[in-house]
Amino acid sequence: MAWRIFRILAGYVAASLVAGITQVMLVVDAGTVFASRDGTAASGLLVMMAAAQTACFAAPFALAGIVLSERLAIRHWAYFMAGGGLVGLAAFVTVIGWAGGQASAYPAVALFTAGAAGGFVYRLVAGGPRPQP
Repeated sequence: MAWRIFRILAGYVAASLVAGITQVMLVVDAGTVFASRDGTAASGLLVMMAAAQTACFAAPFALAGIVLSERLAIRHWAYFMAGGGLVGLAAFVTVIGWAGGQASAYPAVALFTAGAAGGFVYRLVAGGPRPQP
């Protein structure tokens, strides 16, 4: 049981990091990232900030999806990618609601894509076969 909880936490951290990388790569020009040492350092900082924001805003929605997958023993990659995308959209709606801003298509698609990538990575890290008791 403790090993399973560790895998879930490690999967969530990895998913948040990949979602942060995806968000930054959808915004920052690749030539800027690798052009200089300063560009690489700034992009790394942006990735860590995006991953932290993703982990915070997506936590309640991801927890619901994780609990459902654990209860029903769902291990299919499509569930995690679709669930991650929906978590990204839910986090987008939450952020727009808190900020009181206008919703547009590009950030919604970007967060859906980042969530789907994070969901896929979560499946790779934490979604392996359930051990039999």
